[in-house]
Parts: sequence; C-alpha cells; structure tokens
Amino acid sequence: MRRRSTTIPIWALCAGDFFGTVNYTSIDERFTASLGLRADANNYSAAMKDLSDQLSPRLSLSYQLTEHWSLSGNAGLYYQLPPYTALGFKNNNGLYANKYALRYMQVSQGSVGLNWRKGDTFEVSVEGFYKDYDKIPLSVADGIPLTAKRLRSDWQRAAYFHRTGTVLRASFSLNG
Repeated sequence: MRRRSTTIPIWALCAGDFFGTVNYTSIDERFTASLGLRADANNYSAAMKDLSDQLSPRLSLSYQLTEHWSLSGNAGLYYQLPPYTALGFKNNNGLYANKYALRYMQVSQGSVGLNWRKGDTFEVSVEGFYKDYDKIPLSVADGIPLTAKRLRSDWQRAAYFHRTGTVLRASFSLNG
C-alpha cells in the first residue's frame, strides 16, 4: 500500500498581499516624499500565513537642489517568497522537507543618489546602496543561495549578493 501525503501540492499555494502608499509634494514641488507599507502571506506553512509577520515599510525622499541637480534616497524592508525549488522540495517520504523551516526571505535596503538633469532629454545619476539579506535558503550541496543558482556565472552570483555598492547610471532619451 502506497502512503499518501496529507500536504497540499505546491501548485495549490495561495498567497495574498496588500500595499498602501501616501505621497507628499511640497508647495514649490522641490520636495517629495512617499511612505508605503506592504504585507504578504500564504498558506504554505503556519510561519508564513500571518500578514503582520511580513510587514514591509518603505520610505522615499527627493529634493530638487537646483534647476539641474536633485538628491534622492530611499529605505525599506522587503519580504519575498522563497524560490519554488525550496518550497516544492520533497523528502523520501513524499513530504515537503522545508515546510516548517522556510520563512519569507528578508532584505533591508537603502540608497542615496545624486542626479543631474538637462531638460527632459538627458540625465546622469550616481547612486550608492546598501542591502542586508536574511533568511535566504542555501543549497545543502555547496552553500550557494538558491536564488543565485539560476545565475550563469560566478561574477553574477557575487554581484547578486554584494551588500554595498555604488552604481553609476547614465540615461539619455529624446522626446519629440
């Protein structure tokens, strides 16, 4: 007689979330702020079912220093569902092996940027950021985070998990 699993199949995973945001713009439109809150939950396990356990606050600020220069920054706490490879992994008895150990992955993130803009057609930005990862499921075979396994090269995996960094971005667009 074959033993039957009493767990729900991974394709029956039900998830829910909500998001709200409040925006503010100063009278002279030089300062903007946005405050947001998101919450996520699902029916995979008791540890993931409560929306209040995955509250993600976010704050974004921007200030127009001069006609061409602006300063911006943001900070937030983010939760993300673990990869389906971790959620759906079954042991030799056909039961979900990670059902009681997995939690939403957590990322604390902040950044500050300086932008120079010439009209509506040209912008150059310099941005620094910080990220801190927690509750990331690791491969038992090699200790690499499961979310990085899909990346093709070692430098992509390393870049994915850098905690601090600086980004130089230039964008150009023609409107007309």
